Amino acid sequence: MSGFISKKIKSIETLGEKLKSHRQEKGLSREKASRQAHINVIYIKSIEDNNFKNLPADVYTLNILKSYANLLNLNPATVVDQFKKEKGLFHKTQTQKKDNK
Repeated sequence: MSGFISKKIKSIETLGEKLKSHRQEKGLSREKASRQAHINVIYIKSIEDNNFKNLPADVYTLNILKSYANLLNLNPATVVDQFKKEKGLFHKTQTQKKDNK
């Protein structure tokens, strides 16, 4: 009889976690990044915490993400695409929760 080997599955890093990691690698606090990119610190915190409910309308959020990506020397198109995917999954899970009640 063969046994199972327990392996830890590496969790997938969210966009917010990636942005936070890049910001910290550059030695920037949220406040300093906010000043340099001209973005409200509340939005940086919400993006890094994957708190989609506290973000403005998508047209504004996408511009915020582009500015933040440029500050962190990341590809803005890639950041925006990842945000759209994660936000879509978030909304899908929220809809499913409501349907199951």
